[in-house]
Amino acid sequence: MKVEYSHLKLDEVDQIRRKSLLDVPGTMKEDTLLALRAFPCLIADGIVIYFILRLNAAVIYPNLSPKIGQFIAKVTGESGFAKASAVYLLAIMIGLVILAVSMYLSVTAVNTVFGFLLKKLIPFTTPCIEQNKRNRKFYDDTKYILRDLITEDTVRQCLVSEEEVEIYLNDNTLEFHRKKDGYTQKTEVELSDRLKAHLESSNILDFTYLDEAWEAAVAEKGDKT
Repeated sequence: MKVEYSHLKLDEVDQIRRKSLLDVPGTMKEDTLLALRAFPCLIADGIVIYFILRLNAAVIYPNLSPKIGQFIAKVTGESGFAKASAVYLLAIMIGLVILAVSMYLSVTAVNTVFGFLLKKLIPFTTPCIEQNKRNRKFYDDTKYILRDLITEDTVRQCLVSEEEVEIYLNDNTLEFHRKKDGYTQKTEVELSDRLKAHLESSNILDFTYLDEAWEAAVAEKGDKT
């Protein structure tokens, strides 16, 4: 079996990935600006909710709940104090559901309209926040690179010694049997599907693809860290 190593260093890749989880300087300022721009929406939401509650208390609840109760009693044929109380409670619950739905739809509509208007009236960009999103995506997209670099590092350590090594491929597990002082020391590494397929087809454990994959991921991230 032949091994072709990448030019990447495990410690450097791990450090860059960890650093990408940190917020870019200037993120707090952009978050503050977004919060200030969204503040009028919160005020509008409060006003809408207040008027909906007032309307419900003054008009909807006194008129709608009894009618709902009468309708339920008529359909189910309920009678008696206990049963009438259950019907009345059910009517109240239905009224509360209607109230909650109306508040949700109203607040959503207000946020959509006001949000659109505020973005037009107070436009600004958020490059730091956008960079943070790319950094998080970079971190997630390069998990397999770190995994295969750990595999590469383990393979290198197993083969660097001058001891006699026997290598076996057991499904996705590559086993290294090193004979030392009369006993056999076994080390196992899990191969990714890509590494396994290439090894089975060419008898080459090829880690060089990691160089190109890492460069592409760093270029997509767009920030030199």
